Amino acid sequence: MPERPRWWVLALGGPYDPDDFDQREAVRVRLRQELLLQAIVPDEYVWVWDEENRAQLVLRVCPTRAAAESYAAYLTGRGVEVRVCRMQRE
Repeated sequence: MPERPRWWVLALGGPYDPDDFDQREAVRVRLRQELLLQAIVPDEYVWVWDEENRAQLVLRVCPTRAAAESYAAYLTGRGVEVRVCRMQRE
């Protein structure tokens, strides 16, 4: 039986220069702090690479797109910029 797709809900942070480790870390720290101010804490800190060199943090992994979209809508209502995408196979 094939594995069902899973969906990521990602919090979006600011852009950074991929060759500047300190800048990338500063953007990640800023995103973590912004989320903590809203009492949003992921189970673990999993960062996802973005083609536009923007910080992306996995907030939740959902079994269906509908569940991911629902959680994303909740977060958007709280002022968090989010993206929903299908989790890539490992």
